[in-house]
Amino acid sequence: MYYLRITATIDHFRKVESRKICDKMAGQFYLSRDEYIAQQPPWFKRDCWEVLATEWSSPEFKKKSETNRANRCSRKFKPHKGGSNSIATIRQKLVSVQLLFFIRYSFVGSTQLIRLTI
Repeated sequence: MYYLRITATIDHFRKVESRKICDKMAGQFYLSRDEYIAQQPPWFKRDCWEVLATEWSSPEFKKKSETNRANRCSRKFKPHKGGSNSIATIRQKLVSVQLLFFIRYSFVGSTQLIRLTI
């Protein structure tokens, strides 16, 4: 569904404004409801397309879309955490979690000690 709006925007620029834009640029433009409706794909039902056009042209959608774009461009957004972990890294993480568990829950009551094997 995301790319459907982009495709409609690209088609609008190509047919109406007689210029080509890439999909990254198309994502930054928001058309009016009537402009979206004019770019309806032939395989899409009219009623459904009108609902999408209404949603895409609403101020709430634009605000949410711009907020999400800004979040994706921020330094804090990291979709990938560096690939797979090696066996050694996993083992090290498990050991540290087990040690934290041992320290945190070492005393049950006042005299009983929980023993963990590491």
